Amino acid sequence: MGTEALRSHPRDAEARHKAKEKDLLAKIGVLTLQMEAYKIACDLQGRSHPDANT
Repeated sequence: MGTEALRSHPRDAEARHKAKEKDLLAKIGVLTLQMEAYKIACDLQGRSHPDANT
């Protein structure tokens, strides 16, 4: 039994953290694309759209 076994599975924790980060970044990408599509649709219909950046 090596010292790696004595730790609380740091490699597993790091892998889970990286997987969760990847999932969250993908979700941000999807939401960004949805917001861009919504803004374009609003512009085409002549409606105003909320913009949190201004």
